[in-house]
Amino acid sequence: ITFLREICEPLYKPGDQTVELLKALGGDKVAKFGIEMPKRTPSGASDLCTYLWRELQGRAPIAEVLSFFAQDAVYEDFNYEAPLRGTGEVGKFLEKFAEITSLKFVAERFSDGSRACCFTWHVEIEGLPSDGPNIRGISFYSLNDDGLIDFVRDIPESAVKPPPLQNLAAMLRPKLRRFEPLLERSAEGKCDCNIGVCGPSGVEWATGEVVETRSVVAQRVVTASGQDVTIGELVGDAPGAVVIFLRHLG
Repeated sequence: ITFLREICEPLYKPGDQTVELLKALGGDKVAKFGIEMPKRTPSGASDLCTYLWRELQGRAPIAEVLSFFAQDAVYEDFNYEAPLRGTGEVGKFLEKFAEITSLKFVAERFSDGSRACCFTWHVEIEGLPSDGPNIRGISFYSLNDDGLIDFVRDIPESAVKPPPLQNLAAMLRPKLRRFEPLLERSAEGKCDCNIGVCGPSGVEWATGEVVETRSVVAQRVVTASGQDVTIGELVGDAPGAVVIFLRHLG
């Protein structure tokens, strides 16, 4: 093994807020993609991914890109809660990012698979200083028997990192890599998390024990800077944020 990159599924999924953020960062500037590359027929997953992201990106309409997707393709972008299904939804999704003229996805390393390919990338935004935001990510593409893309999963670094939930999540559940909604609600069927005090069921702690919210916010944790503080001190007047994380994302 000579290179390894791991990126966790983001706890916070901003959806189209990511698009708006990237638009705001780049304004009306235009990314540079170089001269137009000759058209060709890629062979295998690795070659197809290379062709899409190093040769076609910024130089071809989305309709041409979609011609390499199966009609029933599933596209998962972990900035969004739900996957995109079919070329109609995938096309609209790709158009959103193509309209950000300042944006360029820079592909880095490609695996050498014929039926599937994983590659790393980072985002460049025209006009930003060298020390500006640098979002990185990993993508996985697989092909069907006809050589068309039938599945994509994009795992980007979170473009929006709302404190204190990201740091809090890392401290409370450091080994948890996948966050899924929990169905638990109060007796009335509505979530009572916003008031910061749980209903009869309380919060299921990492050990499986059910505890009250007051016990949760009283837990002591060590911050990245080495401070020994309670969770309540970290979140201040927003104890409900802790409960929302534990009851619905933990």
